[in-house]
Amino acid sequence: MAMPGPTGSQDTAFVYFQMRRPFEARFEKSNLRGKEEGSIPSPRNDGTMHSYETSVSFFYMHYGQELIAKADRFTRPFEDYRAEHCLLLG
Repeated sequence: MAMPGPTGSQDTAFVYFQMRRPFEARFEKSNLRGKEEGSIPSPRNDGTMHSYETSVSFFYMHYGQELIAKADRFTRPFEDYRAEHCLLLG
């Protein structure tokens, strides 16, 4: 999906992920953004600045010049990994 960016002069793209049951995605998040219950301290720095959380759906936002190329550079390695190493079930 592309839409006007924060300045109104650039496009924005959202890359949305939805995990299939029973799988979850683990991601690292700054504790400055708030910690969720059940988060696990990240080994980065001394473990107090970042935490690991899990989610079944999430998105990444890209904006600025060369938007399509940015989104492609972000998703292409994932698609390549999935095609080579994952078995599609269903």
